[in-house]
Amino acid sequence: MPCRLPVAQLVDILAAEPVNLPAEVGTSLCKGITTDTRSLKPGEIFLALRGEKYDGHDFLEVALDKGAIAAITDLQEDPGRC
Repeated sequence: MPCRLPVAQLVDILAAEPVNLPAEVGTSLCKGITTDTRSLKPGEIFLALRGEKYDGHDFLEVALDKGAIAAITDLQEDPGRC
């Protein structure tokens, strides 16, 4: 889904609690949001959804390796690199 706004603004809109989000990423322009690592493009944000068959949290490393600038998760603990 196309999304053109600074990551910090998206954090504010979602009332999210950033974890391991470097300051320079906060000023970066998000190029889109996706739930599928197969179609993820560099500069997009990965939204890790939980479903009946798959858990997007299992694909966090893949998303970052493919160029996701951030990930939106519902994890309660620090996921490490994400």
